[in-house]
Amino acid sequence: MEIIRNTVPFDYMGTYRLLSDTFGEDEAASELPSLDGTEAFFNDDIVYTAEEDGITHGTVRVTVTKGQPSGEGIKISGLSGMCTDMAVRGTGLGKKLFGKIVEESDANGCEVSFLGTSNPIACNLYSSFGFSYLPGSRVMARFHGTNRVKFFEDRFRKPLEITVRELNASDRISVIPLFLNEGPGFLLDSVTGIFSNKVITQPYCMALYPKYENVLNKGGRAYAAVSERGVLGGIASINEEGIADFFCQQNYGEAAGKLLSALGGEARIRISEYDDRKADMLLDHGYKEIHVGDRKYEMTGVSWENKKREMITVPCRMFEKQ
Repeated sequence: MEIIRNTVPFDYMGTYRLLSDTFGEDEAASELPSLDGTEAFFNDDIVYTAEEDGITHGTVRVTVTKGQPSGEGIKISGLSGMCTDMAVRGTGLGKKLFGKIVEESDANGCEVSFLGTSNPIACNLYSSFGFSYLPGSRVMARFHGTNRVKFFEDRFRKPLEITVRELNASDRISVIPLFLNEGPGFLLDSVTGIFSNKVITQPYCMALYPKYENVLNKGGRAYAAVSERGVLGGIASINEEGIADFFCQQNYGEAAGKLLSALGGEARIRISEYDDRKADMLLDHGYKEIHVGDRKYEMTGVSWENKKREMITVPCRMFEKQ
């Protein structure tokens, strides 16, 4: 069995087949932009594969954003797509592959790495490399040269200046710590159906950005609020029907007005009935409430064995510009 280091783009069909067989076609498709070179301008993606006689028996990927935030000097990475086929499980191949990708992340100077799993067998493997679950989530992190408290405090300290730009693939990894440290709130983004980890266990990690990608692909828009250091501290999104939502990390509250301006005055903002802080922000920026009603959201990844899906009903409020 040969372990091969691949830089994206590469001949990924063996990897794609294995991802599809292991996780399903939908999840494999969400990995595709990180395999086929679509995001090469924004991210460095390295894929390790285990191959024999032209067949891919194992794979794992690391994503590192190009041009990471300055200031605190902490680079972050996301690990994804770790899997081996049934024929080689129990041989130690998975541990060898994962060790290679951890070494790759360290070699890129990343002090914090994220991955998502609800699989207890995979969790044991990742734990042996220093990964542990973050509170209120199925996201595991490895802090190399820093610690969890210091990382989040330094990363999300109050910005001196906030700029709003279009959300893009360079935010694929940056959305992970943002969603795990957003401050008060319930339904963070009604357009994508992403909830606060303070009320619902966050099931997503590397699948967070693809939720926005799906909005963009359907004709919607999304915007990022970033500090002078380039740290992502807030997001606004609007779907093709003109329904929008926004949220900010608690130290980025002043970004609300800029995000709402980017959405445009015709946007209707749908928020959770429980998000009083966000409702107050909307009222302060000249919006009025026009509707109250329930909305159902589908949560996936509740059970790692069968990808159980669960419907959640959330009371929502709608606002429009006066």
